[in-house]
Amino acid sequence: MLFLLLIVWAGDIGAYLVGRWIGGPRLAPQISPGKTWSGAVGGLLVAVAAGLLAAHFLAAPVAPWQPALIAVVLGIVAQAGDLLESIVKRVLAVKDSGNLIPGHGGLFDRLDGVLAAAPVAALLALALGRGVVLWQ
Repeated sequence: MLFLLLIVWAGDIGAYLVGRWIGGPRLAPQISPGKTWSGAVGGLLVAVAAGLLAAHFLAAPVAPWQPALIAVVLGIVAQAGDLLESIVKRVLAVKDSGNLIPGHGGLFDRLDGVLAAAPVAALLALALGRGVVLWQ
């Protein structure tokens, strides 16, 4: 679970920082005008780095391609979940999904990537077999 959360959160933070720093063409201007392609790529790279670090410190060493591949999949799904949440907000004509966390767009904004990536991580873990660490 920690592996999943680190990937999603690192990807979200990385996308924000890289997108603000580099800028560039918009990823989906009709859905979420603040997201850029540079942010999406940067967020994915940061998610992979977080996955590699988490795998290194949380379990026995494995081939780096394994946690990197899982992090890429989960990072892409988390970003897709973020865009899906933006679509839902556009359809409902709301700026924020709530005011529980001021300045953060609501609780749903903090969990959109996790809500998308968690089922994928669960399916991957189920496919690997009971008791097997997700990235091995």
